[in-house]
Amino acid sequence: MGEFLQAIGGIFLFGLLIYIMMQYQSNKEELKKSNRELAKHSWKAKEFIREYSISTRNENPIMSKDNYNKKLSEILNNPEERKLINESIIRDREYENRIKVDNKRKRKIGYKYDIEIFEIFGTNNRLSKSELLKSITLKYNKNEIWAIEVMNIWLENNLITQCYNNKQMYKVGNVLEDSFYKIDEEDIIRNEWLKKQDLEF
Repeated sequence: MGEFLQAIGGIFLFGLLIYIMMQYQSNKEELKKSNRELAKHSWKAKEFIREYSISTRNENPIMSKDNYNKKLSEILNNPEERKLINESIIRDREYENRIKVDNKRKRKIGYKYDIEIFEIFGTNNRLSKSELLKSITLKYNKNEIWAIEVMNIWLENNLITQCYNNKQMYKVGNVLEDSFYKIDEEDIIRNEWLKKQDLEF
């Protein structure tokens, strides 16, 4: 009986040791992941990482991997550096929020024009400026001056965009192409509209 209990105790201790080692490794990986994220907001950390990366590429590392991780943690946990990092994180979040608000505003403007834009482009990936203006005048039964004003509204709000490799050609903009810009389930993007019309590119 005593030997049996000893065996059970040994198995338990072995299992506990494995668990502790796994937790330790997991914590190390979490720390590395956290440091990588924080380093994105620290010029000192970026410069240190760059120097270390160059040295390893040249097969002459300036320090061991363990020392590298320790040094990086020291840089990121320095009070002055941490303050700069936090300020950078706040700025980035504020910028992201402004972008989200602006994207929402653009999508709301898109409610007024999305179906007409989809109908104008149809299955065409691109339209020339003259084709686009002609289509707008016909769609709304307006003159070209009015069509130019509407086209500019579409451009300003990414409902349409100029093609990167040909500024005289236009395509449907990201706000109406990418589901990222959807505000709710009622919103429709171009691919969804094409499917509803049984159309394909």
